[in-house]
Amino acid sequence: MGTSIGENCLKSRNNIVLFDASQEALDKAFSHLNPLAESKSLACTKVSDYSGLADCDIVIESVVEVTEVKKTVLEKIESAVNDNAVIATNTSAIPLSKLTTKLSRPENFCGIHFCHPQLMQLVEVVRGELTGETQLANAVSWVRQLRKMPVVVKDHAGFVVNRLLAAMLDQAFRLYSHGNSIESIDAAMRDFGFLGGPFEIVDVIGTEVCMYAGREMFDGKVNCVTLSPILPKMVKNGLHGRKSLHGFYRYESLEGDRIWDNQIDELLSDYRNENTKISTPDEMVQSICSCMVLEASLILADGIAHHPKDIDLCVINGFSFPASVGGVLFWADRTGLPNVVSQLEELSEFDPKLKATNLLKDMADNAKKFYG
Repeated sequence: MGTSIGENCLKSRNNIVLFDASQEALDKAFSHLNPLAESKSLACTKVSDYSGLADCDIVIESVVEVTEVKKTVLEKIESAVNDNAVIATNTSAIPLSKLTTKLSRPENFCGIHFCHPQLMQLVEVVRGELTGETQLANAVSWVRQLRKMPVVVKDHAGFVVNRLLAAMLDQAFRLYSHGNSIESIDAAMRDFGFLGGPFEIVDVIGTEVCMYAGREMFDGKVNCVTLSPILPKMVKNGLHGRKSLHGFYRYESLEGDRIWDNQIDELLSDYRNENTKISTPDEMVQSICSCMVLEASLILADGIAHHPKDIDLCVINGFSFPASVGGVLFWADRTGLPNVVSQLEELSEFDPKLKATNLLKDMADNAKKFYG
């Protein structure tokens, strides 16, 4: 992640400074990024301690998704940089409020969450409760300079993108546990217009990253998250996705095509009830998208995002919801909220937390739309 962010910086003509506690990781990142910097007459500097960050205008940490580790790193960054530097976390799910307790200048702190620097345009710029307006504006301006799409969101476990992604994955795992195959679920979502299905997306992100993010959101009372045993089982067995060349699929190389084998079904056989409810491709799409609409309605109600278009920008540019459909809430309007509510009532028979909210019921009963 850090290397990918650095590459984006260089491509938009920013000088960069690299630091990592692991000399091996630091040298690897430098060997990848320095030739690009030299080709653009830019500086790519690797430093041996935090003091080397003193002259940076923006510092982004992208260390492991463990709260205490991030807090320690952020405190050391703050002690090294100047008083006006923006300090940011690339966390995908940890609330900023949990990371500011050791900071003496929390107004300089915000979230700059790259969904996937190489593949996705979206960057969530997260406004903490104490984030200063000037610092927030500087962060947004810098993200635009990278030719990325910034969307400002309010602080909450999972923010917007990962809450909606979690809603999709949660239902995908539920479909799998009911006897539907991984291949059929992914194919249904690809045919709908996604660049990759939910299990392919997990392989790209990494099973351990999804597991940690899921736990953080579960602790943060995010409605859609169920602590499925599937990801912990995979992580325990070293199946980390593309990076390990084996996740829900196998891969001959990091960039290679996915290859299906039935070993994953054998590994996860304890978590499947064969033929509980086999769904058609359209039923899969309808159920997954309805779960996302439910979570989106909660995000809007909580003020994490302020407008339906922010939700739709996040899903389209954050994890490839088909732009041709217009976004998940635009899909809900077109499908009809009465149909979405009916779908959720059916799903709630398997999981009560999937009951439609009063907001969705009221909109359905009164023929309201998100874009009306």
